[in-house]
Amino acid sequence: MRRALVTGSTSFPGLALVARLLAEGIETDAVIRPSTRTSPLEAIARRTPSVPLHLHRHDGGAASLHRIVAAARPDVTFHLAGLYLREHVAEDIDSLIASNIAFGTHLLDALQRSGFVNIVNVGSFAQFFAGATPRPLNLYAATKEAFATILAHYADTGLAATTVILFDTYGPGDRRPKLVPALVSALEAGTPLPLPLEEVTIDLTYRDDVAWPC
Repeated sequence: MRRALVTGSTSFPGLALVARLLAEGIETDAVIRPSTRTSPLEAIARRTPSVPLHLHRHDGGAASLHRIVAAARPDVTFHLAGLYLREHVAEDIDSLIASNIAFGTHLLDALQRSGFVNIVNVGSFAQFFAGATPRPLNLYAATKEAFATILAHYADTGLAATTVILFDTYGPGDRRPKLVPALVSALEAGTPLPLPLEEVTIDLTYRDDVAWPC
């Protein structure tokens, strides 16, 4: 049976990806934080009881991540995990670096050292807010772009890596404070929704189209 390793599995697109992998008969290992609520993943796993879903709690250390990779033995790794902050304060800097740079780098190192070389990384449009040339919109995007540079190094030294750039996702059950859920709530309530006066270009992707591309 093929195997996949997923970080960010409890994110809105991550849950759809895990559902897709299990539906395709791919044994899946999910890296989660010690405090992560696992009930959404467990509900997905119950739909495909014949395909295993393994949950691995990462304690934040490099050794823990190496053990997880060794146990998962993934044919492919999907890296969705990250910390998003549109604006940050000084106290957020260490968390942004730890989540968006250090964790991913330890993951790449563990994969390379273990010989599991296939990885799909998820990036953000905010890395390219001014055009096709990387120019981060905020510190979050800057940390994502820094990780992209690190990923390029590991790709040059053996990993088979690709990056998917997303603007944003939408779909049923989205509880994030995003535009589409706000529009739906305003429509259902029959109340006006204040929006910016300036024109803003958006490029939304339906969540299942990310996890189930044609």
